[in-house]
Amino acid sequence: LIGLVLAVPGVIGFWGIGVFSADLVRMVVTDKTAASVDLFFKMSGAFFGMLVYTEIARRIGRRPAFAICFTLAMAATIFFFQRFDNASQIYWMSPLLGFCQMGIFALYAIYFPELFPTELRSTGTSFCYNVGRYVAAAGVIVQGAFADQMKAGSLEVLRSIGSWTALVYLVGVGILLIAPETKDQPLPEDERGFAH
Repeated sequence: LIGLVLAVPGVIGFWGIGVFSADLVRMVVTDKTAASVDLFFKMSGAFFGMLVYTEIARRIGRRPAFAICFTLAMAATIFFFQRFDNASQIYWMSPLLGFCQMGIFALYAIYFPELFPTELRSTGTSFCYNVGRYVAAAGVIVQGAFADQMKAGSLEVLRSIGSWTALVYLVGVGILLIAPETKDQPLPEDERGFAH
């Protein structure tokens, strides 16, 4: 359940906010290629975010890495939605957003398997991530409720929705208070008593 709660903010953060940041880009920048360029730079930032957060988790632990990632993701998301206002910002704000929002997915790949014994490892990891995706679908539904206002071209409404939704990362920070640290810990034993 801890893994599931950890998954929800990351999935809502990317699929419920990060993907919709392209709407903001389209509203601000009239060039039709801007959204594609934005996506390219977000994914470039994500690549480096995953490398960096993997190293942070290896060096200082999983819980501190998650805390850093959730905090930076929230800050970067609010910053992007509040401050993006011209095409040139795509080249540095989009990679920053991708770095901060998507780096967390590398942490999921490290942490979730460490929570479960061998016979449950893939099932437990899948449960955390995939049930987290179902729960996160609610975030997209809530944002869909504002679709008419966004279609009407209300840039300020979109900025507000993105910024307030970013507070979901606080859920991740909160659950870390009871999440186990798995760095340098033996993997859970399977039912036969063997650690793997």
